[in-house]
Amino acid sequence: AAAAAVDVDVGEPAAQSVLGNGNESGVKPRHLLVLVHGLFGKDEHMKNIATTIIENFEGDCNILVHVSGVNGGVKSLHGIDTCGERLLEELHEFTARHPSLETISLLSHSLGGLIARYVIGQAFDNRDGTILGLVPLHFITVCTPHLGCNDKYENLKKQDAVTPCLRWMGLIPVLGRLAACLFTIFEPPVVTMCLRRTGDQLFLRDGDRPLVEQMAMYPSRKRQPPENGADDGEGVAAPTERVVDYLEALAAFKERTCYGNIQYDHVVAWENATVRRKCELPKELYHNKGVPYGIVNEEVEPPRPRESEEEQSTCALREKMIRNLEMLGWRRVDVKTKILIHKGAPFTHDNVISKKDIHDNFRTVAMHSSDLIINSTRKYDA
Repeated sequence: AAAAAVDVDVGEPAAQSVLGNGNESGVKPRHLLVLVHGLFGKDEHMKNIATTIIENFEGDCNILVHVSGVNGGVKSLHGIDTCGERLLEELHEFTARHPSLETISLLSHSLGGLIARYVIGQAFDNRDGTILGLVPLHFITVCTPHLGCNDKYENLKKQDAVTPCLRWMGLIPVLGRLAACLFTIFEPPVVTMCLRRTGDQLFLRDGDRPLVEQMAMYPSRKRQPPENGADDGEGVAAPTERVVDYLEALAAFKERTCYGNIQYDHVVAWENATVRRKCELPKELYHNKGVPYGIVNEEVEPPRPRESEEEQSTCALREKMIRNLEMLGWRRVDVKTKILIHKGAPFTHDNVISKKDIHDNFRTVAMHSSDLIINSTRKYDA
């Protein structure tokens, strides 16, 4: 059999010359890998991780890599759902151009992980378990705030899912209490002003049922009585609108993996990125300065019901979200990422996806995740 090839398609036409390597073997791809950037991001930010992934793919992996380019820059402020609808339309058009595709995997950074979770919920067909007509294979997130951003600035050392840069300022000796009080007063309007609708959704301030909460809860499936007062023949009123089950869509993937920085990520807390409670983190990794850079811990947890009913999270709402998400089963990967200020790479949140390809450590997640994708495609092909 002819060896399959790896092809690349980038959302913005102007960027195709940067990443495009063509499908020289002429073999039609069967597996789709979609890369999604985060807040204020653009497809170029995924250039290095995409290139590393492609280099690591072997000749027998028939994979098409698509870097989304529809939510760049300030477009990412329009809301998770609006960004998700754009990405969904993009993927509808893209998959229509590649009818040979059979499976879909997603690798998303930061906010992109929430956008991707919205998309798979909207695109999921519960009749055959497919997404966009494709078999869900592997769902991967890198430093994604799965639980949103916690705005409770009390007991900051133990509080789950607080934005790290705000936590750090709130823990400054003497001045920390004043900072926490100021956050309570000024953070909401500042977030709305700077991050707009996306910020409101991240901090769960977008109505009685915040979108991030909805995506981590099973739908109530409540039904409304029809206008004529008749039922649907089963004694139950017919539903007036489609019920979106985001968790069912996420559960449809053969595998789920989440990466998180163990230190110095100023945007997304370690426990938030890896779907954990703060009290469950392997803190010896953080306190042990001798831990080498790179992948420092990997835990594979199969789908399972939660045995203990005792709440462990400091936030009751996030406890419910964590319970539902962790029941799906995850591979949790803890990463220690370098900071190289003198080379213009001061943020681990960006370095973890090789936004600037200036050190081998930055390629760690790209190499590790591409190995996971290769294994997933091989399992499917087998």
